[in-house]
Amino acid sequence: LELVVDRERVSSRTVLGVIPGRTQETVMVLSHHDSVGPGAVEDASGSAEVIALAEHYGRLAAQGAVREKTLLFVTFDSHFTGYQAHQEFARRFALDPGSPYDLVLNATIEHVGLRAVRGPDGSFVGTGETEPRGIFENLNPQLKWELARAVRRHGLGATSLLNASLLEYSRSGIPTDASFMLLSGVPTVSLVSGPLYLYDDADTPEWVDVDQL
Repeated sequence: LELVVDRERVSSRTVLGVIPGRTQETVMVLSHHDSVGPGAVEDASGSAEVIALAEHYGRLAAQGAVREKTLLFVTFDSHFTGYQAHQEFARRFALDPGSPYDLVLNATIEHVGLRAVRGPDGSFVGTGETEPRGIFENLNPQLKWELARAVRRHGLGATSLLNASLLEYSRSGIPTDASFMLLSGVPTVSLVSGPLYLYDDADTPEWVDVDQL
């Protein structure tokens, strides 16, 4: 196998949207917007969630609603190059004492897709079910309980809650785009799944689990 690769220095593009609250305490909603192919599930689905939440709370703010906490909506594009933008963001806004945001919670959303299995000819065959997913979290007991209740209340089947508290003190963190927030000490809730078609040209819009968005 001969793999030919071209490398060049480029600028990352991190997109931020802010809805100010009464305090600098900030809830951050995160995904990434780059991909290695069509990237419908990985990760247009996550980016669509961030945009939809920003639009929802933006409409409320335009109507005069003011939340206690600031809302920060972010998408990154260095997912496939080494998370350089993620790390720089963590340095500037999570670890720097002079950060304008006091990050008190990070919610990361990735890969809202339908489950696929391998067909007889080696192709991807859909099962009609959502892809099993995990939610990494290192929340306090009260928020863990509220998260579990929300999963049940909204019918999020095939979902496992994964305690990431000890991983906060590891070198590798968690296998999601929330890892550097977690390692920076920001309480984190990170939804992710791993369908077979990720990183493949087959990752097209029909694989997005629209009912689960």
